This record gives sequence, structure tokens and C-alpha cells, in this order.
Amino acid sequence: MDAARALPRVGVTAPGRAASVAKSWIWLGLLLAPFLLFVVYPFAALVKTSVVTPTGAFTLRFYQDLFAIPRYLDKTWNTLAIATLTTTVSLLLGVPLSFYLWKRQFPGKRILVNLLVIPYMTPNYILALAIIFLFGQNGALAFALRRLLIDPEYRLPFNILFTYHGILAVFIFHSLTLVVFLVVALLSGIEHEYEEAARSLGASTVTAIRRVVLPMAVPAIAGAAVLVFSRVMVDYVVISLMGGHRYATLAVEVVNRYFGYLTYELAAALAVFLSTMTMAIMYGYLYWFRWRRRA
Repeated sequence: MDAARALPRVGVTAPGRAASVAKSWIWLGLLLAPFLLFVVYPFAALVKTSVVTPTGAFTLRFYQDLFAIPRYLDKTWNTLAIATLTTTVSLLLGVPLSFYLWKRQFPGKRILVNLLVIPYMTPNYILALAIIFLFGQNGALAFALRRLLIDPEYRLPFNILFTYHGILAVFIFHSLTLVVFLVVALLSGIEHEYEEAARSLGASTVTAIRRVVLPMAVPAIAGAAVLVFSRVMVDYVVISLMGGHRYATLAVEVVNRYFGYLTYELAAALAVFLSTMTMAIMYGYLYWFRWRRRA
């Protein structure tokens, strides 16, 4: 018994625990440093700029202007309208396509899925330029029709540049693949036995998908909607190329105020307002997702 007590205890000594804790804090600091440097600090600087006058006095006047001046209200409605329409159409097209790709096997399916990667991996301004070159009044389609109809003055019956539907076309084409990838990724983890069990109980294929499979895919569909909506809200390049000043959004107004009018305080207030809306949407989704998992 005395010999057993004389043996050294096996375990982590106090200095060893201290070293382990110190190492954990070091790694945590290394992980948080980029976030603090590139996210927290710039956002804090924006907030400070938006509530301080050039003379250094505190003010909320720049935020009051956002809700009092019609110009900024129009930009807010433009932002929300474009984001909402893009998200809605992307879901209406992407979700059925996702279920079709999950449900059906057909020749060339793998090629089609691989081709869907191209729009998502391509920067949206490249897609905007491609659509202009293809469907603009001086684009490939108009040129081919002029040659075919032997009419050098022929113009397409629609305009893609500086139009609302031109903006939506680029955003939808770019966002559609994101919806498909997220929904297909979730559906690929769902066994077909769930649907077959529902069908064995007398449900049709549509009913089985709607009442059994679709509820399982709701988190992916909602996540895709949040990502599409948030990305469109903060986009600047596509609006500038396809819409110009007529359909300018909050993101475009931030750039114009900062680089054009040099009203840095108002630009900061617009940026904080836009960022706050985006973060509210993202954190709202995360809260809903956690609540749904606990329910």
C-alpha cells in the first residue's frame, strides 16, 4: 500500500494544464484576429463615421436622412424588390429542377449537373457582359437577325440593357445554380425509401414528395433563399452594368456617395443600414434553423 502511494501520479500536472490552456488561447486568438481585423474593426469604423459630424459632434442626422429623403427610400425599395423577385424566381425554377435531378435518371444527367457549375463559378459581371453581348441591340442575336432579314436597321423587340428584366436575368441565371446545388446536396442524403413508404400507403408520387420529402428539404430551400437574397442586396457590379442610375440600389448609392459626392458620413450610414439588414436576415435564419431542430 505504501509502495503504491510512493508511485508518481499519472496525469496532467498544473504546469501542463496551464500550457494547454495557454495554447488554446493562442489558437483562439489566431482564429479571431482576422475576424476582428477585417470584419469587426471596419464595421466599427463605419458606425463611428456614420454618427459623427465633420466637426466631431455626435449625430443621427444621416440615419434620419435615410428615412426622410425620397431618393434613399427609392433605393431601399429597389434593393428589396430586386432581391425579392430574384429569390422568388430562382426558387420557383431551382427547386423543381432539383427534385427532378434527384428523382430521375437520364442520359447526360452528370453532364448537365457539371454544366450547372459554370454559371455559379463565373463572376456575375462576366455573366452580365455575356448577356449584353448576346442579347443587346448590337449583340450576336441582333446581328444574326439583321443578316437573316437583310435589314441593317432591325432592332430587337426588347432591351436588355438598362432595364429591370435585364438585371433580373443576370441575377436569376447566377443564383439558380446556387439553389440547385444546395437543394440537391440535401436531397442526395434522403433515402428514397421514405417516398416509397408513403406511396405504399396509397399516396401519389406528388403527394409523397410534397408531404414527406419537401419538409425535409425546407432547411436547404430556406438557406438558399437567404443566401440569394443577401447576395443580391449587396451586389454593386451587376446593377451598375445592367441598370445604371435608373435602378440603383443601396449598394450603388454607397459607392456613389463615397467616391462621387464625397459624403463619407452618409455613405457610412447607408453601408451600416445595408449591412444591418443583411445580418438580420442571416441571423434570423440561423435562429429559425436552431428552433426548428429543437422542435
